[in-house]
Amino acid sequence: MIMNYNAIKIDKGVNMEVKAPNRNGIVDIYRMIGSIVIFFFHSYHLDNVTIYPFCNGFVFVEMFFLLTGYFTVSHFEEVKKEAGKSKSLNAIIEACKYTIKKFSFFLPYTFITVITSLLIRHCIILKDFEYTMIVKALLESLMLIRGDSNVGVIWYLTTMLPIFPLFCFLCRKCNLRFVIIIAIFYNCIFHGFFRYFGSFAPRSYTRAMAGMFLGVITYGIANYIKRSNVQNIKWLTIISGSFLTVPLILSSIRDNAIWVYVNIAFFILGFSIVFSEKIYKIQSSRIANFCREYSFCIYLTHLGCLEFVSYISKRVCRLSIMEQYALAVLCTALTSFLLRITVTIVKKNKIKIFNKFLNK
Repeated sequence: MIMNYNAIKIDKGVNMEVKAPNRNGIVDIYRMIGSIVIFFFHSYHLDNVTIYPFCNGFVFVEMFFLLTGYFTVSHFEEVKKEAGKSKSLNAIIEACKYTIKKFSFFLPYTFITVITSLLIRHCIILKDFEYTMIVKALLESLMLIRGDSNVGVIWYLTTMLPIFPLFCFLCRKCNLRFVIIIAIFYNCIFHGFFRYFGSFAPRSYTRAMAGMFLGVITYGIANYIKRSNVQNIKWLTIISGSFLTVPLILSSIRDNAIWVYVNIAFFILGFSIVFSEKIYKIQSSRIANFCREYSFCIYLTHLGCLEFVSYISKRVCRLSIMEQYALAVLCTALTSFLLRITVTIVKKNKIKIFNKFLNK
């Protein structure tokens, strides 16, 4: 879910502009679909819910890792074309700067989400007023040191932060073919031996790196398709759409790990065709813009809303499963809207503490 930025400083003080890729709105729409799938996957947090949609929906987190990896390697390949190879020290500096630039985008969103989630969790649901513990969890989450269990999906960012500079360094310093070989080898080892799809560090670091390496593989296949003689845009669009639809179906199949890896394969193939730019494109439509703006908000806020609805059903008044789902959807939509509006107000009023992070 990491966004692209347009400039990066390289050695000897040269400022090089890197054009953002020609965005296809299909990617933004699928991000929204992924956020909704993960919402339903986490619906087991609701009261008395034992059967829920998309029981293997966690695999869509790999999709977000994949997209992060793709856009990162795409960025650094453009840098290589313009600036050439880089010395190791300069590559390290560039990787760290790029990491800071990327993660600074999330700061306003995570700041608001972390504070509200912790306060609601401790003060309303748990009725626990140990302020020292709350402040400690708050600081660790805001600094992306540890994804406190009480703020849910922040683990996604805390997991990537330590390893993202290393991934950037490999993309900047090494030849693309070499990085693709590493990506294939690493994923073979990870999926062959570790098979870990949890969210707890340090094992989650291996998961995040494997996911971002999937983006490297996707980039390589997309380039191959781009250079090929295949020009049938209509059929490529249908095939990519079919490939990206398969995970939505297979993620609802329970207790069969093989479908997780099949879903990952279809993600790679589907997005490879999308990024080859040989399909019909959805440009800056209202739907695509809406999905781009709110998919991350839904991803951040949904877990807290699900737990809050579960608390209401258990402690305030008993709700049926359908009523819980309806209320959870309403709460998630409302909190996502408020989060987006709050960040927009912060940007428009140029509040100094966030202004430099919000300027794109």
